[in-house]
Amino acid sequence: MEVTPESRLDLMLLPGIRVELAGESRAEIGSLRLGRDGDETIEPMTVRQATLNLSDGTLFASIGRVQTRSRLRVRMPFGTLSAGSGRLFKLSARENKARVASFRGNLNFAPADSKSPITIEAGFAADCSNSGLVAEDNATSALVTAEETADAMAREERLLEFERQNPPPFLPWRAVSHP
Repeated sequence: MEVTPESRLDLMLLPGIRVELAGESRAEIGSLRLGRDGDETIEPMTVRQATLNLSDGTLFASIGRVQTRSRLRVRMPFGTLSAGSGRLFKLSARENKARVASFRGNLNFAPADSKSPITIEAGFAADCSNSGLVAEDNATSALVTAEETADAMAREERLLEFERQNPPPFLPWRAVSHP
């Protein structure tokens, strides 16, 4: 998928995993995984996982709070960002570094050179690269601004509305009646 500078692309990768790609972004869907417990009838979904390969660009992601283990991984040439249920974040990747802003929930960034993963706490933004944090400790990470937070919340509300207006035609975890 490629997004031009003047456009955006809204995606519902899986129910509850919503992404907006914005201006000059290049990404591809790496994998989508649903797990179901065949013995369970009330909440049969056990896993919802999506992986995006982002070569360049900006994305906003909203991962809903659900009982299943929802997870979005964003792979970049220099590392992987991982976010679980209840997360809201913005990721801007250019060349060999990324700026990550976490608005809700903690995020993990694993540099490609196998250094220890880095946690980016809610309310903070950090610059990440192949060698970990560009700023070496969380004390030098920046607080996200009120304007950034308001923009992220507005984008999330638009993605939620998009999901409400465009339900998938078939939901594999719901009971299907047969004639």
